[in-house]
Amino acid sequence: MTAPLSSSEREQRVAALRAIAPFDRLADLELALLVEVAAHRRYAPGAVVHHGEGGAPKLIMTIAGATRAASGSNHPVAGLPSMFDPYAVERLVADDTVGAETLSLDRQTFFTVARECPALIRGFLEGEGI
Repeated sequence: MTAPLSSSEREQRVAALRAIAPFDRLADLELALLVEVAAHRRYAPGAVVHHGEGGAPKLIMTIAGATRAASGSNHPVAGLPSMFDPYAVERLVADDTVGAETLSLDRQTFFTVARECPALIRGFLEGEGI
Protein backbone atom coordinates (compact mmCIF):
# COMPACT_ATOMS: atom_id res chain seq x y z
CA MET A 1 0.00 0.00 0.00
CA THR A 2 1.26 3.45 -0.89
CA ALA A 3 1.41 6.40 1.47
CA PRO A 4 -1.36 8.99 1.15
CA LEU A 5 -0.57 11.98 -1.04
CA SER A 6 0.33 15.25 0.61
CA SER A 7 -1.95 18.13 -0.34
CA SER A 8 0.93 19.67 -2.31
CA GLU A 9 1.49 16.47 -4.34
CA ARG A 10 -2.24 16.15 -4.97
CA GLU A 11 -2.50 19.78 -6.13
CA GLN A 12 0.51 19.40 -8.46
CA ARG A 13 -0.89 16.25 -10.07
CA VAL A 14 -4.39 17.76 -10.39
CA ALA A 15 -2.89 20.84 -12.08
CA ALA A 16 -0.87 18.65 -14.45
CA LEU A 17 -3.93 16.60 -15.43
CA ARG A 18 -6.06 19.73 -15.85
CA ALA A 19 -3.58 20.86 -18.53
CA ILE A 20 -4.25 17.72 -20.61
CA ALA A 21 -7.36 17.40 -22.79
CA PRO A 22 -9.91 15.91 -22.11
CA PHE A 23 -9.09 15.90 -18.38
CA ASP A 24 -9.58 19.68 -18.46
CA ARG A 25 -13.34 18.95 -18.64
CA LEU A 26 -13.40 17.41 -15.16
CA ALA A 27 -14.28 19.21 -11.94
CA ASP A 28 -11.59 19.65 -9.29
CA LEU A 29 -13.12 16.93 -7.10
CA GLU A 30 -13.18 14.47 -10.02
CA LEU A 31 -9.54 15.24 -10.81
CA ALA A 32 -8.55 14.82 -7.16
CA LEU A 33 -10.28 11.43 -7.01
CA LEU A 34 -8.64 10.34 -10.26
CA VAL A 35 -5.21 11.32 -8.90
CA GLU A 36 -5.89 9.23 -5.79
CA VAL A 37 -6.72 6.04 -7.75
CA ALA A 38 -4.11 6.39 -10.50
CA ALA A 39 -0.74 4.68 -10.22
CA HIS A 40 2.12 7.21 -10.14
CA ARG A 41 5.59 6.51 -11.54
CA ARG A 42 8.75 8.38 -12.49
CA TYR A 43 10.95 7.08 -15.30
CA ALA A 44 14.59 7.77 -16.06
CA PRO A 45 15.48 9.03 -19.54
CA GLY A 46 15.01 6.28 -22.13
CA ALA A 47 13.31 3.89 -19.70
CA VAL A 48 10.47 1.68 -20.89
CA VAL A 49 7.16 3.00 -19.56
CA HIS A 50 5.07 0.20 -21.07
CA HIS A 51 6.38 -2.89 -22.85
CA GLY A 52 3.56 -2.99 -25.36
CA GLU A 53 2.66 -6.38 -26.78
CA GLY A 54 1.83 -8.80 -24.00
CA GLY A 55 1.53 -6.00 -21.46
CA ALA A 56 -1.62 -5.23 -19.54
CA PRO A 57 -3.82 -2.52 -21.06
CA LYS A 58 -3.31 0.84 -19.33
CA LEU A 59 -4.31 4.43 -19.92
CA ILE A 60 -1.11 6.39 -19.31
CA MET A 61 -1.10 10.14 -18.76
CA THR A 62 2.30 11.87 -18.93
CA ILE A 63 2.18 14.69 -16.38
CA ALA A 64 5.85 15.77 -16.58
CA GLY A 65 8.65 15.13 -19.02
CA ALA A 66 7.62 13.28 -22.16
CA THR A 67 6.97 9.83 -23.59
CA ARG A 68 6.95 8.49 -27.12
CA ALA A 69 5.10 5.53 -28.52
CA ALA A 70 6.51 3.00 -30.96
CA SER A 71 4.38 4.72 -33.64
CA GLY A 72 6.30 7.96 -32.99
CA SER A 73 3.40 9.70 -31.23
CA ASN A 74 4.29 11.75 -28.18
CA HIS A 75 0.82 12.80 -27.01
CA PRO A 76 0.48 13.03 -23.20
CA VAL A 77 -2.32 10.42 -23.18
CA ALA A 78 -1.42 6.92 -24.38
CA GLY A 79 -3.20 3.59 -24.31
CA LEU A 80 -6.81 4.60 -24.99
CA PRO A 81 -7.24 1.98 -27.76
CA SER A 82 -6.08 -0.74 -25.34
CA MET A 83 -9.01 0.06 -23.03
CA PHE A 84 -11.32 -1.35 -25.73
CA ASP A 85 -8.98 -3.80 -27.48
CA PRO A 86 -6.43 -5.52 -25.20
CA TYR A 87 -4.35 -6.37 -28.28
CA ALA A 88 -3.89 -2.68 -29.12
CA VAL A 89 -1.20 -2.17 -26.46
CA GLU A 90 1.72 -0.11 -27.76
CA ARG A 91 5.29 0.18 -26.44
CA LEU A 92 5.92 3.49 -24.67
CA VAL A 93 9.34 4.91 -23.73
CA ALA A 94 10.34 7.90 -21.57
CA ASP A 95 12.02 10.83 -23.31
CA ASP A 96 15.76 10.28 -23.85
CA THR A 97 16.65 13.61 -22.22
CA VAL A 98 14.20 14.37 -19.41
CA GLY A 99 12.48 11.07 -18.65
CA ALA A 100 8.83 11.07 -17.66
CA GLU A 101 6.40 11.19 -14.78
CA THR A 102 3.12 9.39 -15.35
CA LEU A 103 -0.22 8.53 -13.87
CA SER A 104 -1.88 5.37 -15.15
CA LEU A 105 -5.19 3.60 -14.88
CA ASP A 106 -5.70 -0.11 -15.44
CA ARG A 107 -8.67 -1.15 -17.56
CA GLN A 108 -11.04 -1.81 -14.65
CA THR A 109 -10.26 1.51 -12.96
CA PHE A 110 -10.57 3.35 -16.29
CA PHE A 111 -14.14 2.08 -16.77
CA THR A 112 -15.04 2.98 -13.18
CA VAL A 113 -13.73 6.51 -13.76
CA ALA A 114 -15.55 6.64 -17.11
CA ARG A 115 -18.85 5.74 -15.46
CA GLU A 116 -18.40 8.41 -12.79
CA CYS A 117 -16.96 11.09 -15.11
CA PRO A 118 -18.90 11.01 -18.40
CA ALA A 119 -17.32 14.32 -19.50
CA LEU A 120 -14.02 12.45 -19.86
CA ILE A 121 -15.53 9.94 -22.28
CA ARG A 122 -17.29 12.71 -24.21
CA GLY A 123 -13.90 14.39 -24.62
CA PHE A 124 -12.27 11.22 -25.90
CA LEU A 125 -15.19 10.63 -28.31
CA GLU A 126 -14.80 14.17 -29.62
CA GLY A 127 -11.16 13.42 -30.41
CA GLU A 128 -9.48 15.12 -27.47
CA GLY A 129 -6.57 13.31 -25.89
CA ILE A 130 -5.98 10.97 -28.79
